[in-house]
Amino acid sequence: MAPKRKSTSTGSASKPKRSREVLPISEKVKILDMIEKEKKSYAEIARLYGKNESSIREVMKHRDKIRASFSVAPQTAKVTSTVRDKVLVKVEKALNLWVEDMSRKRMPIDGNMLRQKALTLYEDFQKKDKTKDESKPFTASRGWLHRFRNRFNLKNRKITRDTSSGDEEAAAMFMTDLKKVIEEGGYHPKQVFNCDETGLFWKKMPNRTYIHKTAKQAPGFKSWKDRLTLVLCGNAAGHMIKPGVVYQMKTPHALKHKNKNYLPVFWQHNLKAWVTAVLFTEWFHECFIPEVKKYLEKEGLPFKVLLIIDNSPGHPESIAIEDPNVQVLFLPPNTTSLLQPLSQGIIRCIKAIYTRQVFEMIQAAIDANPNIEIMDCWKSFSIADAITSSKV
Repeated sequence: MAPKRKSTSTGSASKPKRSREVLPISEKVKILDMIEKEKKSYAEIARLYGKNESSIREVMKHRDKIRASFSVAPQTAKVTSTVRDKVLVKVEKALNLWVEDMSRKRMPIDGNMLRQKALTLYEDFQKKDKTKDESKPFTASRGWLHRFRNRFNLKNRKITRDTSSGDEEAAAMFMTDLKKVIEEGGYHPKQVFNCDETGLFWKKMPNRTYIHKTAKQAPGFKSWKDRLTLVLCGNAAGHMIKPGVVYQMKTPHALKHKNKNYLPVFWQHNLKAWVTAVLFTEWFHECFIPEVKKYLEKEGLPFKVLLIIDNSPGHPESIAIEDPNVQVLFLPPNTTSLLQPLSQGIIRCIKAIYTRQVFEMIQAAIDANPNIEIMDCWKSFSIADAITSSKV
């Protein structure tokens, strides 16, 4: 077997390796100018830049794409990317300034607000832009939002919440009993109702906002403690009756000289804005029964109702015998987080919708008058505004 020949490196040592450095887009544009304007040959330019002739031909092959990218890309960019919508570029710059302005004014921002504002800005800029763009319409998708956050170094602060525990064994037994009660009573889903109360800080600020990654923390703001209690009630078919509101004053200034019977909520008052046994009984007779009767009559069903409530102090046991057509079922202790239907995301959605509607109104006021801040808007925001936004 012949011995292996030793490789000679003299030839390769005498010729230095060609540089594989990627040319910036600005240099590629210069190459195009040399070819098109100065009429230089590919070989001459290749020797000038120390490149293969094929590399120069490749630059010429993609001349349209390179020139288009050069108009929007930085001078030092080395990768030719897809040309972005010029209007969208302007929109994102304006949106970034808007985020900084909202942060300065301590206005919390979420993803939906960013996307909606982007759509509004895009429409405004597109009206001013005379060039026609035949690309796909801008929809402010979640993917665009993700890329926008990365391009402008935005981050989202989130405050975690404690999770509640419940008696799973008692909850399982109750579900068996509930199924038996519904079958024996012949209740239609539209006749099975659940009622629950929740506190609403109607001037509460959101606990998250978009800020730049360079910022250490989100700007602070004054904590408002104005609270009311919402009494929510709905059936298994998804229908919600008129909500109840318990406030600390019988007639606040914003409701003076107004007939509370025409409010979109059932108005009650208590010094601490809590639901007591007396208030709950009053709500049962003057709101729940009339509302449910009207609803079932409209649906063509008899007034025969199953009402599921928890065993809080504000729900007296005597409520079970207040009306012969209403069967009241109390949840076992420590099972509300597991069994209460309204606590399985419905209350959270109602509060989220309330917050969104309130801050859309505040955002519109700030956009209309750049000199005001969010605290100025809060001062003029009354309990009447909160009631209007709490409709379900």
